[in-house]
Amino acid sequence: MPLPKVTVAGVNADAPLQFRLRCRLSPPWPAGFTACSDEVFKALGKPPSGAW
Repeated sequence: MPLPKVTVAGVNADAPLQFRLRCRLSPPWPAGFTACSDEVFKALGKPPSGAW
């Protein structure tokens, strides 16, 4: 099974230490897979008007 690929997307030098490194994760998902598409990730209700 292939491993996920993690690369550095950028460095935020002026950000707090725990937020300085921006990474990109490229997982080797199988064809046809859609992340967070299971029923547990569905919205519980409509967001309030103007929330987005």
